[in-house]
Amino acid sequence: MAVKVKVGVRCRTCGKTYSNPFTHTCQVRTDFKSRKRAAGRQAAASKRRAAAAKRRQAQAAKRKAAAERRRARQKAAAAARRARAAERRKAAASKRRDAAAERRKAAAALRHGTPVRTRSHSSHDHRTCTDARCERFPCLTWKEALREGYEAGHETGYHKGYAAGYPVGQAECPRDHV
Repeated sequence: MAVKVKVGVRCRTCGKTYSNPFTHTCQVRTDFKSRKRAAGRQAAASKRRAAAAKRRQAQAAKRKAAAERRRARQKAAAAARRARAAERRKAAASKRRDAAAERRKAAAALRHGTPVRTRSHSSHDHRTCTDARCERFPCLTWKEALREGYEAGHETGYHKGYAAGYPVGQAECPRDHV
């Protein structure tokens, strides 16, 4: 029996044994494809993250611009409210000055007995006027006549009732008067 001995050389590059150096081809196994795929995935992920960050920045800029517009509108509205309030205050002060001048004019006219025609700020019934400072002529004359009538009636009633010796009005009252 003959023994066959295989003689071979180990390749330094790939580590395989070969007998004929001319027919040997190295097949180096690498992880290039997997690393390339991983790098592509990482690049895509970073691209998505950059796009999301860009969208977030755009949204933040929109929100900031909307907030600035809202603040500007609020400032303008507040300024308009202040201007309207100042205008109302100015009109009320003017009205008070005019009313005071008319009251002084009416009071002076009443003292001198000359008729005065005042401007009517509001038309109201002189018989139901409850404003103590109302200077309208019908209101003034009505109040003066009412006051005089009340005083005259009070004096007449007192003399009729108590001067007679027995208060007639109290006798008709259902309550006790001691």
